[in-house]
Amino acid sequence: MYAYFLFLALFEVIIVNIVLDNRGIELNNMEKLAVFLVISIMIQYCIVVCMDFYYLLRIIFSIPILFIVSYTDTKFRLVFDEDLICGIIVQVGIVLTFIIIDIVYIKKYSPIGLNCTFTEKIASLYGKIEKGIFNKGELGIYFNHLSYLFEDIKRNIYGSIALFLVSYVIAKSTEAMGMGDVLYFSFIASFTDVSISFFIFFASFIFSGLYCIFLRIFDKKSFFNGLISFTPFISVGFLISLCL
Repeated sequence: MYAYFLFLALFEVIIVNIVLDNRGIELNNMEKLAVFLVISIMIQYCIVVCMDFYYLLRIIFSIPILFIVSYTDTKFRLVFDEDLICGIIVQVGIVLTFIIIDIVYIKKYSPIGLNCTFTEKIASLYGKIEKGIFNKGELGIYFNHLSYLFEDIKRNIYGSIALFLVSYVIAKSTEAMGMGDVLYFSFIASFTDVSISFFIFFASFIFSGLYCIFLRIFDKKSFFNGLISFTPFISVGFLISLCL
């Protein structure tokens, strides 16, 4: 299994290199090797902390987006809309794939059929389970996972909206962030619920604050009048939140 993810890491490095090269950021061989090692470590880290395969795939296929957005913001202090759009498309594709798989297997194992409404299907399903008409083990796995997917989507939407509103208000009132940071916050929050979203929010500010203190003390020339790239700290906060 780990070998497959190493090949995936190599594929993601190629994608990152192509995107960065198109933006005028050329990586030498040592930098490409460093990117490969970083992405490989991130993938292995996600394998360890993510217990659900569905969530694991969502995270792993978003690693290139996290890396591209953070690296581009570091170089140009810009967040490109197409990066976030690509990330959203990938996430929607993964979610729809799992929903379709669950529905196909529910249709295969369920004698109820998919012609009735969802409420009628649930009522009929539990009625047949109670009467012992069929083995709930065959159907229950896919039905439970489908219910989990819908609940997860709802939590993700709430988390994304909450963090978008909070970061948008801060960006407009203090100008401490740009709209690229706001949209990236919203994208990252689409993986979590409201509570974890706010953990990412506060963690990103804490790490960026510590980084600013470090620059103030040891590298004043790199401080750029107090302006720093913020998306890398959002990414760090997100990766730490995976342990929660």
